[in-house]
Amino acid sequence: KQYTNPIFVIPHTGIHFLRCLCIYKTMTLLVSQIIRTCMASISFTASSTIAAMIIRSDKGLCTPYSRIIFGLSIADIMQSLGIIISPLAAPSGTLDAPWAMGSTGSCSTTGFLLHVGAVAVPFYTLFLTHYFLQRIKYKLTPAQFARKMECRISIFIWLFPVIGGLVGLVNGYFNPGKEGSLCMMVGKPLRCGIDPKTYGACVRGQNALLASLFLVLLPFVLSFAMIIMNLARFTFHVYQQEQMFKPSTNQEPTSGSADGEGGINGTSSSAAVGEISIRDAVSRNVRGSLAKQSLVQSSLYIASFFICYVGPIISIIMGALHITPPAWLLWCVSIFWPLGGFFNILIYTRPKVSRYKDYNPEYSRLYVFLIIILSGGEVPTEIDFGDNQNDVVPMRDREQERI
Repeated sequence: KQYTNPIFVIPHTGIHFLRCLCIYKTMTLLVSQIIRTCMASISFTASSTIAAMIIRSDKGLCTPYSRIIFGLSIADIMQSLGIIISPLAAPSGTLDAPWAMGSTGSCSTTGFLLHVGAVAVPFYTLFLTHYFLQRIKYKLTPAQFARKMECRISIFIWLFPVIGGLVGLVNGYFNPGKEGSLCMMVGKPLRCGIDPKTYGACVRGQNALLASLFLVLLPFVLSFAMIIMNLARFTFHVYQQEQMFKPSTNQEPTSGSADGEGGINGTSSSAAVGEISIRDAVSRNVRGSLAKQSLVQSSLYIASFFICYVGPIISIIMGALHITPPAWLLWCVSIFWPLGGFFNILIYTRPKVSRYKDYNPEYSRLYVFLIIILSGGEVPTEIDFGDNQNDVVPMRDREQERI
């Protein structure tokens, strides 16, 4: 009697299953790398466009806001380049890295570039929220802000990641990550610093995990917490301003004297008081409008930062807890993390697009956006965020016409 022995069938089926699983994982990682590279290319193009728009504008880098956005764009350019180059810069022969064709030196250089950009982006986002808060709540002029704090903060933003990157270069902390997707602060072989018995002794980057904790993760967490605090303070301030600027309904009319001269004086006095009240109301409306616009703009930059970095934060936390991240998280990180520059250009051009659209309602927002980009763009004026005192006068005139 012929029969099939299950002992010989099960291993055969298991081999097919493992092959399919390996092919699935390989394809998933390959597609995620392609998506991440494409998203980073879009972000690189957008950030380069912002930098070119600022340089080509009439004011250039003359205002703190333009300098902060320019620095944020440069940081995103560096981060995007690091993401794009990393799969190619990984040393050839890296396990499960089909694109790897570089060397240890090329991976270290790319890791340095990625490190500086990735650390500077949250710093600049925090710097931007701090600028809006100082301008609106504490009434600092651009010149005062530049003189008191801009230079020192800008030096720190670049000095800290550059020093951290040099520490990584000297100590060999920059190595290919999982499947050679990114050159980052990890040990070689991967996870050798966590469990040497399982993954082997570290050939390079023995203390890379500890270094990344202090040079990458800790600054990022502190920046994120301070960004949330600034947003809360800014929102509370704008709410207080709205409550303060509400028109009072209990004002008593001014009465003149009983004689004719007193009546004339009373009439002129009432007219003067009415004109002053109108000017005060217009001034309050202007300040309230600038505060609201600044809050909206700052909130959009923070929302963009949150969308880009919530995935990596969850991945880092799960990795620290030795939990394997799910597949959907890998896709979210690959899609949204590299898109910071794309979101920034949408937010950066939003005030000008809205203003142009108000005067030309027949055009679509996409068409107006392309017009602004192709025309070289313009750094948003103080009419948007309170940086140009001369732009407040036309707004006052328009408010008086409405009244």
